[in-house]
Amino acid sequence: MVDAEYLLLHRITLIGCLLGPEWGEKQIARDLVNELMVMAAKGELIVPIDSTFPLEKVVEAHQRAETRGRLGRVFITV
Repeated sequence: MVDAEYLLLHRITLIGCLLGPEWGEKQIARDLVNELMVMAAKGELIVPIDSTFPLEKVVEAHQRAETRGRLGRVFITV
């Protein structure tokens, strides 16, 4: 069970996917994952990006990732 008060007090975001009864159907779950991978490869899935840092600035990237108010993911590129 998830403690909603703990999540709120610690500003934790919980994101997930519930497949429900499909979870027990291996082929349905595989088909869903395959469809999502195809969408990702086509660029059809949108991931909010807050900022991008080169590997040399990994410390700054981690500091940004831990900053409150950030909108989206922080990426480190090589």
